[in-house]
Amino acid sequence: MTKRVDTREWTWVDYVITGVRSIFYLSGIIYFTMIDTNQHNGLIFIWLSLCLFIPHLFWRPGYISYKLYNFAELGVNGSFYIWNILYLNNELGPSLLFMPALGFGFLATSKSVKYTLPILMLLTLGLLITDEEMFNVFMNMFLISMMFGFGYSFNRMLESQARTRKLLTENKKQYELIQAQNHALEQYSKQIEELTLTKERARMAKELHDTIGHTLTSVIMSMDAIIHLIDLDNHAAKEQLLKVRNYTNKGLNDIRLHIHSMVPAENGSTLTSTFQEITREFSEYTQTKIEIAINGVEHSLPNEIKVTLARCLQESLTNAKRHGDATEVNIHLDFTEDPTLLTIKDNGKGTNNLQLGFGLNAMRDRLEMYQGSLQVLSQEGKGTTIKCTVPKREREYEKSEAVISG
Repeated sequence: MTKRVDTREWTWVDYVITGVRSIFYLSGIIYFTMIDTNQHNGLIFIWLSLCLFIPHLFWRPGYISYKLYNFAELGVNGSFYIWNILYLNNELGPSLLFMPALGFGFLATSKSVKYTLPILMLLTLGLLITDEEMFNVFMNMFLISMMFGFGYSFNRMLESQARTRKLLTENKKQYELIQAQNHALEQYSKQIEELTLTKERARMAKELHDTIGHTLTSVIMSMDAIIHLIDLDNHAAKEQLLKVRNYTNKGLNDIRLHIHSMVPAENGSTLTSTFQEITREFSEYTQTKIEIAINGVEHSLPNEIKVTLARCLQESLTNAKRHGDATEVNIHLDFTEDPTLLTIKDNGKGTNNLQLGFGLNAMRDRLEMYQGSLQVLSQEGKGTTIKCTVPKREREYEKSEAVISG
């Protein structure tokens, strides 16, 4: 729909065109009232004043009525032009259409262009009544079209500036909205990280408590039995003591395993060296055969991502030993262009009814925090395979690192 009323404030172009119109009509008023001795000078003074002021009733700061302005301009200027060429036959006649043409072009709308310029051309043809040569008529048409073109060019320029300002304003609002959402997401990410760490510490504390308490309780009870048995049957007491020793050694390995899983990756170390240290200690404490293969060249990763992948490896090794009784584990760490892929496959018992416990859920939450993913495949008698994927996206990592560390 064509816009007919505008409440915008004036721009510098409005003032410039108004100034040009004022100079033009005031010059005419001065000429006819002070120089020309025409008997119609009084009427000309009034008419030129109307041509100057009437259109501005509908084109003023804070209010522009395109339709009424066009009617006012055509009414006062058009009638004055016709009166000039029919009765006065002076040289002022054709120039009276210059200012309307400039104003029509500047305040043009998609609808007004269809009738304002054609009307101006028809009025110019009226010069033929005064026996003007065709060349002069065409020259005046050209000048009027040029004035219209000047005004229309200013019109397009202002509209372009308005669209640009609107776009910049919208972009600023969108930027502020995105910044606010990013801040909220960063805060949420930090809260999730803290909550995950808290739950993980609580879980590890409970497991250590249960493991140490159960082991020490069993050892104390066995030692009490051996104390009574040693005076009755030394051989039986020795056999019982060996069993307690083996059980204690197993409990010690379990405790070491839990403590080891709580040790984070060290800042500044490469992910490859961190993995090698984790697998070496795990293999030593649990007598598990571990093979690790590094594919590709390690690229720079923030410490949070290293810790996340190290946690995934630790949890996977712990589950392979505790729940799967695995004796062999194969690890593949692939540094591709994007993403980084960690695969842990064990030869444990496996299961056809896998359910994610707290450890695996914590792994998945950690990975999803960095737009990663967790995939767990298990089959009874064929072991379990865990795949951890983390996209590169270094800029997002850097932002997360800054938020968490701050």
